[in-house]
Amino acid sequence: KYRVAHEVARAVNFREATFSGMLDAPPQDGKMAWLVTFTLAEHVSVQEKREARATGKTTAKKQTASSTGQSGGQSAGEDEEKLTWFERRVLKPVNDALG
Repeated sequence: KYRVAHEVARAVNFREATFSGMLDAPPQDGKMAWLVTFTLAEHVSVQEKREARATGKTTAKKQTASSTGQSGGQSAGEDEEKLTWFERRVLKPVNDALG
């Protein structure tokens, strides 16, 4: 899951996304550059969050010290397993550096 920081995305409340489809980066002729193309799918839209709150599907969860350590480690491990090499080696460090 990645945060999207783009003016057009902000205009339509597109905040979090995951990669879907293919990621392509062919080199450009006559330049030392690549044309990176990819597809993003919205993770949970603002509208979906609003609808979930309205129907009462979301509930507040109280975290304790014991449950925080257990669930935090599991979710981090699961997220790393799902990442591709490019996401793990390039995109994740950039995302972590940006905060």
